[in-house]
Amino acid sequence: MGSVAFIFPGQGSQSKGMCNSIEEEILAVRGRFEVGSDLLGINLWQLIKEGPIEKLNQTKYTQPAMLASNVAFYDIWKKLGGEQVDLMAGHSLGEYAALVCANILDYEEAMSLVVKRGILMQEAVPEGIGSMAAIMGLNEEALNAVCEEVSNKKNDFTVECANLNTEEQIVISGYSEAVVVACELALERGAKKALPLDVSVPSHCSLMKEASFEFAKHLNKDLFEIGPISVVQNVDAEVCKSSQTITDLLVKQLYSPVRWTDTINNLKKYGCKKIFECGPGKTLTGLNRRIDRKLEAVALNSLEALKQHSQNKT
Repeated sequence: MGSVAFIFPGQGSQSKGMCNSIEEEILAVRGRFEVGSDLLGINLWQLIKEGPIEKLNQTKYTQPAMLASNVAFYDIWKKLGGEQVDLMAGHSLGEYAALVCANILDYEEAMSLVVKRGILMQEAVPEGIGSMAAIMGLNEEALNAVCEEVSNKKNDFTVECANLNTEEQIVISGYSEAVVVACELALERGAKKALPLDVSVPSHCSLMKEASFEFAKHLNKDLFEIGPISVVQNVDAEVCKSSQTITDLLVKQLYSPVRWTDTINNLKKYGCKKIFECGPGKTLTGLNRRIDRKLEAVALNSLEALKQHSQNKT
């Protein structure tokens, strides 16, 4: 399909001041943040610029903040004359930015969906009841066995694999107590590290099923229009083939694992040789290099990087 792909980061890549480098372009992208501000009833740009970080880290604010930021970075890429690409993907929440930048989903519709998504996820599990942790050094099969063993200990002890980021960097999600026990057992089984994540909800596990049922009421296939740019979705790591498929998988995405390793491998299968991560941070760029070092991975996480690479046509 093409030699270059764009990917967009999700929750976890946020930080206070994450858009400071593009502030000189704020007039060109201000509208992206204003849409979120109007829906949330806060100044989204000010929250991103000044914090407090504790508020920015709340899912209901993180998700619209990341969507606005990701799309704003891509707006600047296009303004600078950066090339059009025909393959995109996004990690979890980042999938919405991919759908917008691929002209499959209208931005204002996307922001409305993301605001609803964040609120529903935040309300699904009270803060402190659920958590997530990154496990390094165990593969999916071994970690699934750990999670199953812990989940079977008693009721309300759910923990599951949530983000399959690399072959041996997997995030687990579930009830906080169960996540702690799973981390201990994973280390006993040979994991190198088990690191709690600073998140306010346990994403991509069955604790989000109730939220997905409510979220489904806000989704319909008429919101999406397949175009020339293909998006590889998280749930099955395949190119979206129809508006109905997109709708169904966005609902499933809330409680299903993010198949990131498969996503990157499939981008390569479709002919991709270079991947631009568009948006704040460089989390995905680091993951991609561990998945396949032969794929060139570049983080477009500053105005300087956008200027440099938009002029270097592939």
